[in-house]
Amino acid sequence: MNSGDTPPVVLDCGTLNCKAGLAEISKRVPDFVFRTSEPFMNCDLGEVPVPIRNGYIENWDSMEVLLEHIFKGKMKIDPTNHSVLLSEPDGNPHKCRKTSLEILFEGFKAPAVNLSNQGMLSLYSIGQATGLVIQSGHGLTNVMTARDGHRPTFGRVPLTYTGFKLTEYTQALIAASLREQHDIDIKTVDFKLAEKFKEEHGYLQMSQGDKPPQKMVMLDVGGKQYSIDAGEIGAKIGEALFDPSILGLSCFGLTKAIMESIELSDDEDWMDEFYLKKILLAGGNTMIRGLQERLTAEVDRVKFLSFMTVNVNAPPYRHFSNWVGGSIISLLPTFDPCWITRQEYEENGSNIFRQKCLPY
Repeated sequence: MNSGDTPPVVLDCGTLNCKAGLAEISKRVPDFVFRTSEPFMNCDLGEVPVPIRNGYIENWDSMEVLLEHIFKGKMKIDPTNHSVLLSEPDGNPHKCRKTSLEILFEGFKAPAVNLSNQGMLSLYSIGQATGLVIQSGHGLTNVMTARDGHRPTFGRVPLTYTGFKLTEYTQALIAASLREQHDIDIKTVDFKLAEKFKEEHGYLQMSQGDKPPQKMVMLDVGGKQYSIDAGEIGAKIGEALFDPSILGLSCFGLTKAIMESIELSDDEDWMDEFYLKKILLAGGNTMIRGLQERLTAEVDRVKFLSFMTVNVNAPPYRHFSNWVGGSIISLLPTFDPCWITRQEYEENGSNIFRQKCLPY
């Protein structure tokens, strides 16, 4: 639903990064990508406010500041002229959904709003409405099934390992390597250094028992250059996705989470293979090299029946999948009934989401 000739605004606000932009079906990159903490970097409040923690909005005052920064500082638009599609994590509490509507309608006077499930948006980004989505970012990881645009009531498997956890693990691995190889008295390394190392050198081997190839790289730590084996450390980083106990966590690894999600969905038996054929990777934490191939092989080993086919889709833009999916569907005429208009909000209050936004 467009206000006049103005396209909708699509917002995907995460724990680490925000993605924002005007909807356009052909876009595969949002107009703006920036740190969620950006509006607060120059504040004098001591500890930087955290609007979103572990994928969910936690501080609503800070969230309003963040939205103001997006509309006025980044996009330089008047939100009263644009419908707003806001992505939300799977399992978002009703109270959060209601408050989101209140802020957008009452605080920013948006003409229409939709709250869209991130897993569904990722499926829409590849033109699908049915499949199994692995949604993993800096602060949240979920595995969920979806059928014809709806998520089965029990099909979600929340996991506790995230991009943040993997970066912390990378910090520990680098520090241990420096202690062992260079006899440096160090307990941890800079978070941003570890994050960059993880993104550049983290990978998955086809088998956990394979010996990783040596790959020596130089790291600047405290103004001095040290060599460490990125091949060995990088392989350990990736392996944590399949064995979270490495991180000290007791949740399922990806393979078990996939099979659990399918079983919990309680669909007809023939849907089992359909979900296995439609596994989608989404979110920045799924960008690690080799994940598509390794996950395909691991699931193939434990699939329900030998004749079933396993396919893992890993779009190159999957760190933006939520935003891309929102950009596509918000412009479709078939999506018009999903918008909550200002009139509907004023007549029904914030509980209108129960009628207009699917009850994920």
